[in-house]
Amino acid sequence: MKKIWKIFALAALLVVSLSLFAACEEQKEPPAATVYYNVTFDTDGGSEVVKQSVRENGRIYRPSDPEKDGFGFVDWYHNGEPFRFRTKVTGDITLVAKWGPCEAVVSQKLVKPEGWDFAELTVKDENAAPVQDCIVEYDGQFCFVEEGEYKIYKEGSEPVGHYLISDFTLTLKDFDKAGQMAYGEFTIGGKTGNFFKWNNAVYQPSLFMENSTFDTLVGYCDVKGYDMMRISVYPILHNNGVVAGGKYFVNNTWTTHVIPVADLQKLEKFEIWSQSEGLTEMFFTMEFFRDGTLAPYFSDFVTYVGNTPEYDRENQMVFHFNSGERYQPMTTLSASGIEWIKDYAAENGYNRLRIICPNTSFNFQGFFNKNQNLFNTDGTWGWGFDKTISVAELTDLQLWTWNEMGGASEDFVLEFSYLKDPVVPASDFENPFADRPFTLNYIGNKGDYTAENQFVYSFSGNAYQPTAQLSAEGIAKIKAYAEENGYDTLRCFVYTAAADDFSTFGYFNENLTGYNTNGAASTWHIDKSIAISELTAFSFWTSVVNQPVSVEFVLEFIDSTQK
Repeated sequence: MKKIWKIFALAALLVVSLSLFAACEEQKEPPAATVYYNVTFDTDGGSEVVKQSVRENGRIYRPSDPEKDGFGFVDWYHNGEPFRFRTKVTGDITLVAKWGPCEAVVSQKLVKPEGWDFAELTVKDENAAPVQDCIVEYDGQFCFVEEGEYKIYKEGSEPVGHYLISDFTLTLKDFDKAGQMAYGEFTIGGKTGNFFKWNNAVYQPSLFMENSTFDTLVGYCDVKGYDMMRISVYPILHNNGVVAGGKYFVNNTWTTHVIPVADLQKLEKFEIWSQSEGLTEMFFTMEFFRDGTLAPYFSDFVTYVGNTPEYDRENQMVFHFNSGERYQPMTTLSASGIEWIKDYAAENGYNRLRIICPNTSFNFQGFFNKNQNLFNTDGTWGWGFDKTISVAELTDLQLWTWNEMGGASEDFVLEFSYLKDPVVPASDFENPFADRPFTLNYIGNKGDYTAENQFVYSFSGNAYQPTAQLSAEGIAKIKAYAEENGYDTLRCFVYTAAADDFSTFGYFNENLTGYNTNGAASTWHIDKSIAISELTAFSFWTSVVNQPVSVEFVLEFIDSTQK
């Protein structure tokens, strides 16, 4: 039977733009290209599933289940074992579909009674006839059964557990205060429909979902692929309000919240709690569905847009933040949302996350790890709405506004990328002048400069002539990298400055006017090339007097034999 998996909405596979310099000089190896592996799905006579191409150490995107007449799909198997889709791909792989014997196979989660072993149990249908064959596999605290209604028995005892039905439906018996409740059609708050109704008059009452029901609910969502619960509540109270699943509901009005199932699992229980000194009535309804996006994991104000004309790449997700007229509202991504980001990044080969708001001022902020000043994409220190962080370091993500005139309504973008290791880290650049500070950071790849042989850095400073000088260790690393990958030339250019901008300079071997890439002689320039065999020194500096300078430059490795 189909095993329970937490199914996260996965975006499409990472597409990396490659600029390769193929072939090489005799006895030199060419630059290493990104390796991709083929993933083939053998459906064993079922409907076709398109093969995938996944980069080395990337993750496979779980496809839609295939179909086969007269059979029910169980799971994808590899080497006779269920395949875990978080496994890193290290070679070509074929996944084989496993089929069940019946036309409509539905896995249901059956909770094991505490202290019992499944081998001791007998499963009987509603007519008390044994149906032990319906149990197809065990997994820790749960077993999985085909579609149907069952009770669990232990020999010589009364039935334990609860009914498992083909589709999960909440009923009054699933709550601990069933005697104080009703279910039926009501008209309340301008709505007519089937709602649960809870009546109680004590101070601070709580309504709990039965533990066995809560476990089954979570399992049901896993099987169906649901990741969200939508709960609507209309409380009629003397004062205060109601909290359900960690969300607050307003008195005498319909309030709706979407709660991630992953967050419910962390609660390990579901409680509706009234803060009133005298509860009169409360009406509520719940439904489960698949959202598949990150938006519901934000505590408030965020909706998913998808893509816009400006941000339409597969690694970009556009959201909208709308706080209305509220002053300094803050929305926080839940712990489950942080896990969602890390799982998504791992499954698609990303290791870096960027958040940017294209049309904002300082009235709207997004920041990582509760630090408004750090993680700026350009490597500087300060406030702003363009932040980048290593996915491994991510622990918190917040959005907020401090517009005293009222809230904010802005789009923001989450952009995933892969940051390759630098040939020389920023720490290999030294400062020979203590009174002329600078900031130099490794960016990796950006804009049009994403090829394997290109490495982007940022440089900024406020003093006159701050100089970043590459250490002897850094020079040695450049030469070792070039020899290992078949390069013979190093180029440095500033792509964020105009050709006639003389505010910043990169130069080789302490020579400001030589080594021009365009062949010109004895001129200052911001585009230099040198034979790596001749390289003895490299420096980067600015000549602007008492004005801040912030630029980005590229170190590009070239095999000059390839035209």
